[in-house]
Amino acid sequence: MRLGQRLVRGIVLYFALLLVWIVLDGTGDLVVGGAAAALGAWVGLLVAPSKPVRQRLLGALAFAGYFLVESFRGGIDVAWRAARRDLPIDPHLIRYRVSLPPGPARTLLAGALSLLPGTLTADSDDEGALLTIHAITPDPVNAVRALEARIAAWFILPREGAEQEGPT
Repeated sequence: MRLGQRLVRGIVLYFALLLVWIVLDGTGDLVVGGAAAALGAWVGLLVAPSKPVRQRLLGALAFAGYFLVESFRGGIDVAWRAARRDLPIDPHLIRYRVSLPPGPARTLLAGALSLLPGTLTADSDDEGALLTIHAITPDPVNAVRALEARIAAWFILPREGAEQEGPT
């Protein structure tokens, strides 16, 4: 990425972070907010991929809606299971081969798995291609595939066949 592109990306990131600060904290500590936004933008540029990631705005908005609904549904589901006397859970680990290419989309999948009812990423291989998922529901694979499909749509990525490798 050229220096001019990195500079524009850094400025946009700075103002986005500053806006988040103002929305969450107001303008009382704007000097601290400005410094935090500058530090966040600098770190963001350090860890950002060198090649731009293609994204679809409607895909991002659709994912945000999906994320909110599934987070709420997941919280209700886990609370319902915990409140029941018979505790209807089936704790187990599965291995899931990710069909997303390495990069931000794969990282988002590993992090967002916790929004699905009763799942979270317990481990992954070094490349993030094989996730170990802790689940308390009998078969979370379809939900994981649906999440992966939504992320692929957001990042305009083709998917290969994702598959469950079985309990561990």
